[in-house]
Amino acid sequence: MPSGAVLVMLLLAVPVSALAVLTAFGERRRGGSLPVVLGAGLLFPLAWVSWYVRDRRAVAR
Repeated sequence: MPSGAVLVMLLLAVPVSALAVLTAFGERRRGGSLPVVLGAGLLFPLAWVSWYVRDRRAVAR
């Protein structure tokens, strides 16, 4: 049986991994190349910020 710390790490790893995968899929839908898609998945909070800035500029025009 896993210890408490291992269980907490597993419970945190699953949603974080899911967000990374979904972010990578989203970047692919936006037309990103493979290196960009992998980078977006690994650095998903930064990808969200860049999407927000990019989309906000398009809306402001």
